[in-house]
Amino acid sequence: MELVEMDTELVQEFISLFENANNINISTIIQNLGISRSELFDSLVSWSDYFDFSIEDDRVYVKNLSSLIQAKENVLNNSVKNALPIHEIFEGALLYQNVPLYSKETQFLQILEQLIQTPILESSQNNFLNGFYAEGGHILKLGLNHQFLSQLPESISNLQYLTELKLDNLQLKFLPDSLVHLSHLTHLSLTNNLLRSLPKNFGDLTRLSSLLLDDNNLESLPYSLIHCSSLKNLSITRNNINLKESFEILRNLKQDGCLIDQKQAFRWSEVGYEGIICNSGLKQDDFVNTIFHLDSMLSFEELCAQMVLVEKEDKRFVKPDDFDRWDIKERSIVKNMVDPDEDYSWALFYNDIPLVKDEYDIMKYLEELLGLPIPPVSSVEMKFGFIAEEGHVVELGLYYLNLITVPEAIVLLTSLRHLFLGNNRFSSIPYWIGCLTSLEILNFQQNHIFSIPDLFGSLTKLTKLDLSHNRILSLPKSMEKLTNLRYLNIEDNQLNLTKSKEALQKIKHNGCSIDSIKAFRMREIRK
Repeated sequence: MELVEMDTELVQEFISLFENANNINISTIIQNLGISRSELFDSLVSWSDYFDFSIEDDRVYVKNLSSLIQAKENVLNNSVKNALPIHEIFEGALLYQNVPLYSKETQFLQILEQLIQTPILESSQNNFLNGFYAEGGHILKLGLNHQFLSQLPESISNLQYLTELKLDNLQLKFLPDSLVHLSHLTHLSLTNNLLRSLPKNFGDLTRLSSLLLDDNNLESLPYSLIHCSSLKNLSITRNNINLKESFEILRNLKQDGCLIDQKQAFRWSEVGYEGIICNSGLKQDDFVNTIFHLDSMLSFEELCAQMVLVEKEDKRFVKPDDFDRWDIKERSIVKNMVDPDEDYSWALFYNDIPLVKDEYDIMKYLEELLGLPIPPVSSVEMKFGFIAEEGHVVELGLYYLNLITVPEAIVLLTSLRHLFLGNNRFSSIPYWIGCLTSLEILNFQQNHIFSIPDLFGSLTKLTKLDLSHNRILSLPKSMEKLTNLRYLNIEDNQLNLTKSKEALQKIKHNGCSIDSIKAFRMREIRK
């Protein structure tokens, strides 16, 4: 991919942050760029051919500043050279900012300009945060960002050829019904507005593939949304949606293959499910993620009742049977790890093992989260425990703990080489797992995992990967980058053979042995 094909404004802002520093905290980068943590990691992966960087201790380190400066020059040169199309004047055209457009589309921009009190400039097709991109007299892409606009004109329907619309960080309180007539629209972003609802016939946008509705006041979703058959990415984080009323809509979209980001999307006080969440022992987001993966034939009320029964019978954290009988052999092995003549003034001792302060704090945090101290062991494979070297945790096993989500604090253990997280109840692998770039062995067997993040491909030191006995639907193309992988276990999953075939062929070509018994959907194999 050419660098100019990316969001050049975002690239330039990212580069400018590092012109006076070689490392910056991730939270600072996110705040300055105005993007989410997951969007930052996705961007870093896509820029990896141009930027020489690493991620350590929640900071991004730039190793080669000259590559950034050269990249910036390339962005500026290419954006000037290739950004704007060459327009031809045609009969009946009206000029707007010297761009010939059909009359109805010019009239819409003129109305919009009056509302925001500033002209809308022509932009490149990959950088239209505040501007429009047109070809052949038609506006194909339009973006407004950080403007004061409380109402979108009904004449938005004049833009019949519009494919992408970004209306972020405005003051929009509602959307005109005419929006649903944009039959070519594929990408719609409406983040950080004041929307409480969507048009009733929103499902008429049948070509829509990406819909971003984060940080609004949405109380419900229109039932017609289930007719957006092309929708593959829906983000509704931080809203006030009634879960009961929207449950069937979201479940149908998920079953049709739509990926939904729903953190903090729902309200609880009005629908009366706070008691259920308390009885189930789950956090709100964990409750929602789990309930969508239960029996699809049950009603919402039946699923809630089932959740309470399951959780009452099955405590969230299961204390290993042999935890109190941590045997003498293990203790003697651990004792021999500590040299009595060594100066450990730099360390804090966690279960008799010296650790640097940051990692000691992380282990104490994990202990508090789990309700159990984590014992040092001689091997973490299929066990609960850890191994440390020179003050750093290099191996960690969290087996048979009945965990719902992977503890995010693990991402700060940057020296981890072996990570065993089998026999839990994870429904997904977090995006930040790709930041653990020292990993050589990773085990997620016996969980309920449906998807693998694209950032997985950054684990280039990985030699052994066990994803067996899950519900994984496809493997990301980024796994082709795992050139050191020598063993992959994907037994007993629900893989789409067509979507995963390319990645598997590349992995096998690199010399990797693959166990794939019952890995694929039977109906595809029969075909």
